[in-house]
Amino acid sequence: MLGDEVVHIPDVVDTEAYRSGVASRLRLVEMTGARTALWVALRQNDVLLGDLAFYRKEVRPFTDKQIALLRNFAAQAVIAMENARLITELRQRTHDLQESLEYQTATSDVLKIISRSTFELQPVLDTLVNTAVRLCNADLGHLTLRDGQVYRVAAGFAVSDEWDRFIRRQSFIPDRSSVVGRVLLEARAVHIADITVDPEYTVPEAITIGNLRTLLGVPLLREAETIGVFALRPEPD
Repeated sequence: MLGDEVVHIPDVVDTEAYRSGVASRLRLVEMTGARTALWVALRQNDVLLGDLAFYRKEVRPFTDKQIALLRNFAAQAVIAMENARLITELRQRTHDLQESLEYQTATSDVLKIISRSTFELQPVLDTLVNTAVRLCNADLGHLTLRDGQVYRVAAGFAVSDEWDRFIRRQSFIPDRSSVVGRVLLEARAVHIADITVDPEYTVPEAITIGNLRTLLGVPLLREAETIGVFALRPEPD
């Protein structure tokens, strides 16, 4: 870490650190039986990435050829690490581009539906829910809109007909008992990691019928007014 490329100790026991009882040096001998030790730095552009460490259980120093070979191995390891980093970054950029393209395509599809459905709201709502479920890798979602003094499900996507029937019969108000109620109460996105351990969540059918655990709710805002809520359940592992 101080900058040496190679640290070579012919006999670990015959060092001041061992004789003075430095804990790490004592453990090295007691736990591995090491006597001769060699460390070779993994360094790139003066940045220490790690090291290669080699030990012998007998006092037998490494030769210059062996040290040169291990330094070459260290250089190859640094190259491999850099290549792995570059490949990982390339894959991430490719994934981000694909995801961005998918989002743009989905947005375009929704806009097309809107333009063709000037007097029909339901196809637009259904498309919004289905698209949100797909893009967020969810397997359940619904859109709740204001209906008088309460909010009711206006569009949904569910893998269970029983849950779909149940949720469409419910009405919601701003409160802490459900993800929809919390979004209405706080006018912001609400993420409940596990409703089974949330003491304020009081919709048992979400667990018994919907098999829900994690929920995400996002408000539909018109100026400062919350006119509805998107609610999604991520796909279980």
